[in-house]
Amino acid sequence: MYSLYDYSNMFADKVRADTYIRALESLITPESVIVDLGAGSGLFSLIACKLGARKVYAIEPSNCIQAGKTLAKDCGFGDRIDWIQNDSRKIQLKEQADIILSDIRGILPLIDNNIEVIADAKNRFLKNGGHILPIVDTLHIALVENSKLHQKCLSPWKNRNYGLELQFLSERHANYWCSVRPKQKHLVSKAEKWAAIDYASVKDPNFSNTVTLTAERSASVHGFYLWFDTEIAPGIGFSGGPGKIRPSVYGCAFFPWPEPVEMKAGDEVSVHVEASLIAGEYIWLWNTSGFSSSESGKEAFSFTQSSFQSEVTALAQLRKRAHSHVPKLSDDGALQSAVLHLMDGDRDLEVITRKLMAKYPERFSKFEEGLAFVGNISEEFSH
Repeated sequence: MYSLYDYSNMFADKVRADTYIRALESLITPESVIVDLGAGSGLFSLIACKLGARKVYAIEPSNCIQAGKTLAKDCGFGDRIDWIQNDSRKIQLKEQADIILSDIRGILPLIDNNIEVIADAKNRFLKNGGHILPIVDTLHIALVENSKLHQKCLSPWKNRNYGLELQFLSERHANYWCSVRPKQKHLVSKAEKWAAIDYASVKDPNFSNTVTLTAERSASVHGFYLWFDTEIAPGIGFSGGPGKIRPSVYGCAFFPWPEPVEMKAGDEVSVHVEASLIAGEYIWLWNTSGFSSSESGKEAFSFTQSSFQSEVTALAQLRKRAHSHVPKLSDDGALQSAVLHLMDGDRDLEVITRKLMAKYPERFSKFEEGLAFVGNISEEFSH
């Protein structure tokens, strides 16, 4: 979850904020109904009201939405905005919207369940002929020469390894991608389109494509950049790529190779990239193959990398996910289960806490500790 400070910095990003505001200006009429999806502290909801929208539904699961209520009252828009603190997939609206506005990206647009959330909102909340903002995000890929970034990603301890053998960590780090502020001088190839997210029609959150990249100069290639350009409304957008005026809240992803590859102008590389949504989190895979240039001619190379390989997971933990595993509640699981069974709509939290402490006297030494435990479960699972 983003904090109120994070949302304030997003709105203070002039490139991002001004682009979205220009998009709203081009579409809002006095009869417009707006859904602000992932509204945060509600600043775009306030802007929509200022531009004349009749009604705004601001939807945000985090507590930051409470700040929006205060701001709306201070700005005189309190009667025109409905503040809904919930997952948008769990709610119904009183009416359909003329415009759905969303910016629930991370460094890249593919983050968490954002595609599923936007697709659901479009299907249930948007009028026929309505507008969804942004229209499309296009992701681009290009080869990169950047030795300092490569070293930082793979071996941040290289110059201070204390005489230890740390190759295992380098191998794991080669499967992380990281955020970077891209520069044009680092590009070795032209940018090619990897994927386009058409928000009016997207349903599948998984993306996969193979791109052929051609070196335009001789260089030691260390991996590739992946970034997105967006069209928020017709003719209105921005680019996150190198050499552009970019929003500061976005970046560019650097996908490193395990080792640099010497290439000459005209050398081609095949890069296959997959982004798969698994249990609410994207797993990235990037397979690279081509030929490097050397004094003796061309030498084939091939890398297979995945963000899954960057993690260190205990086998005992993985076994708990196997289809054949027969689960039994742990002590903490039994404790939470007891609380959930006591949440029957007839008992308040004090009664539940005292019953829990009577059953598990060794678990809580003070009533306040038990109440905090029960309160956390109540906040997550109760109405």
